[in-house]
Amino acid sequence: AALGLEMSDLFSATRAGDAVVDAYVYTDEQGEPLTRVLRTWPKGFTQESWNTRTSTWKSFLGNARRVPYRLPDLLAADHVWIVEGEKDVESLARVGVVATTLLGGAGKWREEYAQYFRGRHVEFVADNDEPDARGHRPGIEGVLKIKNALRGVAGGLDVWINPHGKDVTDLLGAGFGLGDLERYVTATDELFE
Repeated sequence: AALGLEMSDLFSATRAGDAVVDAYVYTDEQGEPLTRVLRTWPKGFTQESWNTRTSTWKSFLGNARRVPYRLPDLLAADHVWIVEGEKDVESLARVGVVATTLLGGAGKWREEYAQYFRGRHVEFVADNDEPDARGHRPGIEGVLKIKNALRGVAGGLDVWINPHGKDVTDLLGAGFGLGDLERYVTATDELFE
């Protein structure tokens, strides 16, 4: 910013969507790779699976085992945060918080994920998305799915939203802390209860 450069200036020879800016590896309990999410500039995502036979990544998931991101950290914690993306997990890790996300976001919850949260206190931060053309807000709509899946499984569940931006990364980047999140309460909470 101080040099007056845009992100596109850093990738002048590359079409949008071609430059990989981050890679997030999902591992099993022992830290062995299972799947990977590649983040491309400006904001695209590609999912891949690990081929143990050839020790290479393949560009489709197929029947690859799906687990929460940073599974070994999750299993070692009694208190964990669920956020809407790998970037947010990494932002929380930098401030010493154990966090996870799901392949594709909260809306992609799979029944087998519940076992990893058994007895743990869960803090879920919904993305504060702008409504789309149909009025849907994907981050917030994932709230009910997570709450229903963890009811009777987690040792406790609180749902939060960032009133100062879209997600946890925005919150921390603006100089706020987790204490600046707001408890998220909607009509779905009454339905859940």
